[in-house]
Amino acid sequence: MNYVPQIISYLSAKEGVVELYLSPRNFIMERVGGKLVRFSEHILSPEDIRDTLIALRSHAPSTMGPLGREGYFSFSLYNVGRVRVSYITQRGSYVVYILKTPHHIPNIEDLCDRACVEQLDELLRQHTSGMVIFYGGDYIKTNTLLYSMMQYTADNYSRVILVLEKPLSFLL
Repeated sequence: MNYVPQIISYLSAKEGVVELYLSPRNFIMERVGGKLVRFSEHILSPEDIRDTLIALRSHAPSTMGPLGREGYFSFSLYNVGRVRVSYITQRGSYVVYILKTPHHIPNIEDLCDRACVEQLDELLRQHTSGMVIFYGGDYIKTNTLLYSMMQYTADNYSRVILVLEKPLSFLL
């Protein structure tokens, strides 16, 4: 069975970043606060996941060849956000990861308190050149904060910003 209508409906109803996991003989799971929470009422079969993956890929702008053993693709849904789908084959069945990010980058003021924003502002005034490397335990939270900081920098300062990330999470 194809679960794309339920997945897209769920993604459109949720604000912010959403992570979903599809694996055989399991429910569709969502990562919430570092824990996996059941999203669906039905246990997925390998055929359900394959059908859902094929239907998701039909939303991608370019037609690709066969699915293969692993891969990823992305597409944008109006009023929902950008959806990135990654998949691998385990024991002959697909395992799928779906990441939805909003079209807009959150404001730094919404993610940090005022003292943190003032500290960032002070660092940007003091240092006009150099390189900053960010890493964190939670990829999604780190990327969201990083892009928010870059947007703040681009809006308030004249700086060159290079982003080395594949695939990109947000567009500045």
